[in-house]
Amino acid sequence: IALSSAVRYDEDNSTLRRVQGARRVVFDRRNHVMGQLGRITIVHRDSSELRRCTFVSTLLGTLRQTRNEWCER
Repeated sequence: IALSSAVRYDEDNSTLRRVQGARRVVFDRRNHVMGQLGRITIVHRDSSELRRCTFVSTLLGTLRQTRNEWCER
């Protein structure tokens, strides 16, 4: 999935591992995230203060979303 040109992926505040060019979250046999929770953070290109992030917790779709300072590590 391509990002809009108005935003960029925030490497410093995201935890998704890159494998063969793609970022991914790995789950165990009980559908729990292996390692750190998957955090996807995007930042507005014109203002690094405007950011959004999503936390991936389980394969079944547990997602949490937050914004701005709550997205920082």
